[in-house]
Amino acid sequence: MKKTQGSLVNKHFLSGSIWALSGKIFTTIAQLLINALLAHLLAPEELGVYFLIFSVVNLAALLIQLGMPQVAVRYISASLAKQTQINQLIKYLFSFCFISACIVSLIFIFFAGDYLAVNTFHSETMLDVMQLAVLWAVVLAFQALSAEIFRGFNDIRFATVFGGLINSIIISILFASLWVDQGHTDVSQVIILSIASGFGCVITACFLIGRKANSIKDLTDHDNDWKTLWVVGWPILLTNIIFFALLQSDIWILGIYASKEEVGIYASIARLAMIISVSLMIINAVVSPLIAEFHAKEKLHELELTLRPITSLAFLCSFFGMSFFIVFGADTLALLFGEKFSEGWMILVLLSVANLVKVFGGSCGVNLLMTGHQMALLMITVISSIMTIGLSLILVETYRGEGIASALIVGFFIQNLISVLYTKKVNGIWTHADIGFIINVLSGKWHLSAMGMNKFK
Repeated sequence: MKKTQGSLVNKHFLSGSIWALSGKIFTTIAQLLINALLAHLLAPEELGVYFLIFSVVNLAALLIQLGMPQVAVRYISASLAKQTQINQLIKYLFSFCFISACIVSLIFIFFAGDYLAVNTFHSETMLDVMQLAVLWAVVLAFQALSAEIFRGFNDIRFATVFGGLINSIIISILFASLWVDQGHTDVSQVIILSIASGFGCVITACFLIGRKANSIKDLTDHDNDWKTLWVVGWPILLTNIIFFALLQSDIWILGIYASKEEVGIYASIARLAMIISVSLMIINAVVSPLIAEFHAKEKLHELELTLRPITSLAFLCSFFGMSFFIVFGADTLALLFGEKFSEGWMILVLLSVANLVKVFGGSCGVNLLMTGHQMALLMITVISSIMTIGLSLILVETYRGEGIASALIVGFFIQNLISVLYTKKVNGIWTHADIGFIINVLSGKWHLSAMGMNKFK
């Protein structure tokens, strides 16, 4: 039975990883193309304003989500494992986000949006497009929820497609057409095209979710109500907001202390550096429903046997990616965004190191989230975020982007260290990359045999 269960994990990993890997590759290529096109479509100062608006939109989208995308993965996976009804659960998830969308939209349109545009970032352009930005946030929130509902169904294919793949491809095509036709545009037109693409994806995803939910028959009544979802969701919401502060504080702080042109250069480089952590994103995309399922069955140790070797291979791939940026980073920046951006080579190297630190820790955060330890993850994220933001504020005036990137390295290291150790304490498994395994790979002693990810010669 143990062997059969292990083969099922590896089979799911193989199938899910193929979709997640191919999806992430095409999504990454499309997003790189989008960033390159934006660097040519928008003036340098407009590019900086765009990235600040996009950051505000992501914050609003997180508030609208109320943590429901992660709740969807956990409870839909658990419902499938326990053979309980799912339709009512999905209705609760969408209802939470709809009510939240109404409240958050009003707050940003009548208060928060104007305050951020005028008092924080001093941008008239941001003020002019705030209503469009709020609509964009609503679309992104429902897009994220739809994708994670598919992930809860263990449907990595549709989770990948609607989690950003098809939207990124459509937007890249629209921006490329705009570049060929006009050569230049403004921020409002960029946002309108993004909204149109995202809205089409959300409508299609909701239709497919309805079909999938209705196709599941003969299940017992569900044992989850809206109170249960809220109790689990609000700590995830706070964790997401604080994690947002950890990931986006660099752009906000730079937006306050530096010129919009510097923000545009830094944000473009930061998006490029995210390639280093693509391998971890793929693992998390595949493993999150499995963690919820195996935790419900009390078999997390079986999952660890496959997860750690895969994390080790992901770290190795990310290390080679970082090495490439160290050697060819300046040329890559000039090729993608223009000669001006090559001045940010050191920022690219530092941000690559920060992303490499994230990959080494593996799926520790997802593990805590999917096993009911969201409050612990919240506290860990608070500690690391406070330290990162504090160090960024100290370094930004003297070292600008390089100082903020250095602060991120420290923040990610602290967060991963505490998360890995706490995951071992509460769940009894390690999630970080195995140095011994990596050495065996580099020395040629490792081989892949019948999907037995942890076998050696």
